Amino acid sequence: MAATQTRHIRRPATRKAVVATKQVRKPATWKIDEEEEEAENYEEETKLCYCKVQTNSGVLISVSKVDICSFGVDAVVNAANEDLDHIGGLALALLKAAGPQLQRESSDYVAKNGRLRPGDAIITDAYNLPCKHVVHAVGPRFSDFDRKTAVSRLKTAVRESLTQAEMVNCSSIALPAISSGIFGFPVDLCAETIAQAVREYCDSPQGLRSLTEIHLVDNNDTTVRVMATAVSKEFSDLGPTMTIPQQAAGNEQELQGNVKVFNNELLL
Repeated sequence: MAATQTRHIRRPATRKAVVATKQVRKPATWKIDEEEEEAENYEEETKLCYCKVQTNSGVLISVSKVDICSFGVDAVVNAANEDLDHIGGLALALLKAAGPQLQRESSDYVAKNGRLRPGDAIITDAYNLPCKHVVHAVGPRFSDFDRKTAVSRLKTAVRESLTQAEMVNCSSIALPAISSGIFGFPVDLCAETIAQAVREYCDSPQGLRSLTEIHLVDNNDTTVRVMATAVSKEFSDLGPTMTIPQQAAGNEQELQGNVKVFNNELLL
C-alpha cells in the first residue's frame, strides 16, 4: 500500500503555503504511468539561474532550474491538453498545488467554450499557488504535425501565453518547455522555438505592455541547459550571461561551447 509524504513549502514573498505531495511506492508493486511519473518530477524545489539577459526595453529574460509550482511570479504557464484535463505532467503537479478549484474552473471553461486547439491559451485564477494566475497553453503534439506547422503552433502558444498574462497586467511570468514532455517535441527544437517566440514578442510593437520579467523554467537539468543555450544564441547581440550553478560544476564543459569562463560565469 502506498505511503504518502507531505512537504510544506512557504516562500518569503508570499503568505500562501504550497503543499507538495509525493507518493512513495514499493518497487514493482505499482505501475506508474508516463504522465504520473512526469508530474512527480515537478515536486523538487530548486532555484538555479543558468542564463539571463536584458532586452533593450529593460525586460529581464532568464532561464532557471526551479519548481514552477512554488515560483514567485505573477503568472505561471501550464502545459495543458485540449480538454484542460490536468491529469499528468506539469498540469497535474500544478493542480495538486492549486487545489481542485483549478480543475473546476478549467472544466467549466471547456463546457462553455469547447475544446482548445494547439496554439490556444486561456487564463484562470491560481487558487492555492503562490502566484496570481495560471495561463493554460496548449502546445502541439509533435507527431500530429509536420515540423514547420508544429514550430508555428508552439510559437503561437508562447505568444498567446504572454498576451494572456499582459491582459491582466502581470509583470512577471514563468514559462516551461511546452510540448517537450509527453507531447514529444524534441527538447532542442522546443527550446529554440520558445526562445525565438519570446524574442519576437519582445521586439514586437504590440508586445510587452506590462511584463518586465519572462522566466523560462524547468526542473530538469538537461532541459534547463538546452533552454539556456537557446536563449544565449537568440539574444547573443544583447550580451547574455550564463552562470554555472554550484551543483552543476561537474558538467561545466556541456555549457561552455564558444564562450569564456570567468569565476563560474560564461561570457558570450
